[in-house]
Amino acid sequence: MGWLKTKIGYGILLVLVVRGVDASPFECMIDASQIVEVRSPVTGLLQTVPVKRGDVVKAGQVLATLDSGVEQANVDVARYKAEMVGQVEASQSKVEMLHKKFDRAQKLYGQGSYVSAQEKEDAEQDLRVAEGDAKVALENQHLAELEWKQAQSTLDRRTLRSPFAGVVVDQYMYPGEYVGGNEAKKSILKLAQVSTLRVEAILPVSMYGKVKRGNKVTLIPEIPLQDGNIRGVIAHVDHIVDASSGTFGVLLFLNNPGNRIPAGIRCKMQL
Repeated sequence: MGWLKTKIGYGILLVLVVRGVDASPFECMIDASQIVEVRSPVTGLLQTVPVKRGDVVKAGQVLATLDSGVEQANVDVARYKAEMVGQVEASQSKVEMLHKKFDRAQKLYGQGSYVSAQEKEDAEQDLRVAEGDAKVALENQHLAELEWKQAQSTLDRRTLRSPFAGVVVDQYMYPGEYVGGNEAKKSILKLAQVSTLRVEAILPVSMYGKVKRGNKVTLIPEIPLQDGNIRGVIAHVDHIVDASSGTFGVLLFLNNPGNRIPAGIRCKMQL
């Protein structure tokens, strides 16, 4: 009986150990959902950087501008050409006049007097040439509009805007520095999107199949929060196990209104 008690006791102990492993918190990391380094697609003198480290920025907000005097002048010239309507209006007026002339010549020729066949053909030919000139004028105007759009796009490339709402993590370049050559590869700013946070945990292979997408978990951040622990839902479970470590990853995302949860902190994930 003593042996049986001992065996049962070991059995109970074994169950408790296994359950303890399965239920114990797993290491995880709370990080920004996106981190990007802002670089310029063109070279030039860095003119302004209206944001600084720690600033909260909105999507589309201007982060930096390069000197763009030449590009702005090209836009002004292209816009002026695109808005010129004198040639188009003159060619259309000529078409209207010659159309009336041709109609009169055709009418008089039909009456058998006053206008010869040659005069009628000349009037028709003049009208066709004028219509061709009017078409060329419209095409030239359309081309000028496209060149204006192209010049504006070139100008816009010298203004860098935030791709998402987030915070400025770091600043690497300052107004007056030249972005070009090897410096073209250098980042101007680093941004992080923290309105949504990414949480990644590494679990032992023994948990594979027990953790599924949609499972609810509790996150215990290393920094105590005013609202206490965080509830989340697993959004992704890796389909590949790392053979060298015998682990796999799970991923979830957290809404972070007001940026109340700091990014870059460790946590424990309780299943």
